[in-house]
Amino acid sequence: MGGDQATRRGSSAMLEPENALAESAFQSNRIIKDSSRYNLLVSNLPPEVAQEVSDIILAPPAEHRYETLKAAVISRLAASADQQLHQLLNEVQLGDRTPSQLLRYMRRLAGNAISDEALRIRWLDLLPSQASRMCRVLRTSTLDELATLADELVAPTPSVSAVSRPSSPASSGIVSGTTTPLPQHEIVSLRLVMSQISATLQQQSLVLQSILTALATKQQQQQQQPQTQRRSRSRTPIVHRKPSMVLVSSEIRKRGNAVQASMLLPDAGKLLAPPPPQAAAVGANDEQRLHVLDRSSGLRFLVDTGSAVSLLPRNFLKRTLQRGPLKLSAANATSIDTYGAHHMDVDLRLHRPLSWKFIVADVSNPILGADFLAHYGLVVDVKRKRILDTDTSRHATCSLKSPEIHSVEVCISADVAEGIFADLMRQYSDLATPGSTTIALPDLDAQHHITTTGPPAAAKARRLLGPRLEAALAEFKVLLEMGIVRLSDSSWASPLRLVLKPDGTYRITGDYRQLNSRTVPDRYPLPIIEDLLLALGGTIFSVVDLKKAFYQLPIAPEDAHKTAIITPFGLFEFTRSSLGLRNAAQSLQRAMDQLLRDLPFARAYLDDIIVASNNEEEHVGHLRTLFDVLRAANIKVNPEKCVLGKKQVTYLGYLVSAEGSRPPQDRIDAIQAFPKPGNSAQLRRLLGLINYYRR
Repeated sequence: MGGDQATRRGSSAMLEPENALAESAFQSNRIIKDSSRYNLLVSNLPPEVAQEVSDIILAPPAEHRYETLKAAVISRLAASADQQLHQLLNEVQLGDRTPSQLLRYMRRLAGNAISDEALRIRWLDLLPSQASRMCRVLRTSTLDELATLADELVAPTPSVSAVSRPSSPASSGIVSGTTTPLPQHEIVSLRLVMSQISATLQQQSLVLQSILTALATKQQQQQQQPQTQRRSRSRTPIVHRKPSMVLVSSEIRKRGNAVQASMLLPDAGKLLAPPPPQAAAVGANDEQRLHVLDRSSGLRFLVDTGSAVSLLPRNFLKRTLQRGPLKLSAANATSIDTYGAHHMDVDLRLHRPLSWKFIVADVSNPILGADFLAHYGLVVDVKRKRILDTDTSRHATCSLKSPEIHSVEVCISADVAEGIFADLMRQYSDLATPGSTTIALPDLDAQHHITTTGPPAAAKARRLLGPRLEAALAEFKVLLEMGIVRLSDSSWASPLRLVLKPDGTYRITGDYRQLNSRTVPDRYPLPIIEDLLLALGGTIFSVVDLKKAFYQLPIAPEDAHKTAIITPFGLFEFTRSSLGLRNAAQSLQRAMDQLLRDLPFARAYLDDIIVASNNEEEHVGHLRTLFDVLRAANIKVNPEKCVLGKKQVTYLGYLVSAEGSRPPQDRIDAIQAFPKPGNSAQLRRLLGLINYYRR
């Protein structure tokens, strides 16, 4: 109850959050006795506050000690309305606050005595000159919007960028020399202009997509025609058609993976379905394909725009590897086992770092797939046997060689029999392609906001030794490369927590108990499972599980610093929603409800979606609609946990069929065989299991 550092006295309204925190602490710790509350309050009073109420502390009343002391603190430290107004108009300064924090503090002082317009003028006077001028010019609907913009304007530019794509002469327009960063207000102005340009590009990309499709179809037809022209022995020159530069193969454009979106054509319309896998033809090993040398590892990579993923051979890593659940398939329908992933830097002499997380697989030659090429904007020039870098305008020379395997795609391992539903999953195989994505909803702010009260919470780094330290370093390196975390200079610092998973690896999260205690709860409701199941109707069902759904939900930029995790090797903050954050489930449910608002046949509980239909034909149409929505929202699914086109499915711990829903038999057996509880922990487990199925 120390209050603000600049002034010791405040209004009773300003003391109410601290009183609420104290009451919440008493309830959470089950402190009921008046004497216990009184003693705890006295022990936590700052010296200057204790001096004000020393008469009560030295001679406490016989009854109601806590309420008497609390009322005295509030009444004696509360300032009058005139004093609050004087403080607002003459004493308040920005100090270490952000503009939005200053605005909230001024509102608490003002109460209802000053209008928003007068408060706006006073608040703008206290901002730095550049931010003040920019905010006076901009016309926004609310004062809160101005505060958010002002936070960006005054935010310091970090000296180290954890994950960034380096600018180049081709992209930045700077030839050489040391660059000077733009002022923050100019950056904000450029963002506004870029948003308008982005909208225009999205419209033009639809036109460009139709042109590319037509050109690809024509090129494919020409390649299928027999070559009737032969080079004449005479000296009469023969005029050949000049081949055009190949951006990506027509097969990949039909396969609908991430290449099209990254080759300078964002959001270029609906992707087409892939063709069925091609069988190995006679003489296929004689086919010549481009290979490029990696100077750092000495590997010669196959440059394959037909492969959805980039691969490393299993024998490249000199250690024991465990087979993973991901399955791949080559162009000849050969199944390929995988063994996790390995991150490495690739040096193609393009004068910029190329870092990638490769899938380790049972292949003989490494592959640079469409995911790698698209991410770095690399263009394959088949005619000149080279790879062009659109950022640096440099190229890497390639050689021709016959590959043993090519055109690798991800196998869909969902619980679905061969037939119409298996074909449907192959058509939308891009939804299961490994990678890091974020939810994109054009009409919803699909972000996780963290609204807090009180000062920042900070803790010391916990010790890490041996395998735990190695696991934390490796996991943070991967998260940095994926853009899920970044280096931080936040005043918030939650300790690191490593959670051991069943496969022996660790999950990175933070011990956010202090942050959560300061977070304002989000009252958005989660669905009641029983009501959700009762609303289902149909005879055929599918369950679609989202892959790492919380990592697909971005955190609001102004709140990312609050997720900072302190480790022995640095301070990091999350850019995506993290496990353990308060209100993360509400933010995800809000996004899913908005995503499925026009799909009455689909229901979602967080990252689990169920689709119900009356017949198979209707069900296929419903799944197509759902997959199109997920694709447009840039959401990935977990094929290992998907079940399609079944008469009975397991959803949220219930068996769902045309007859309704009921607990699975194994859960019933577990309840009946549960031993007699011997302690409170076992009793809580039994009660939790029983109450889950209590209607």
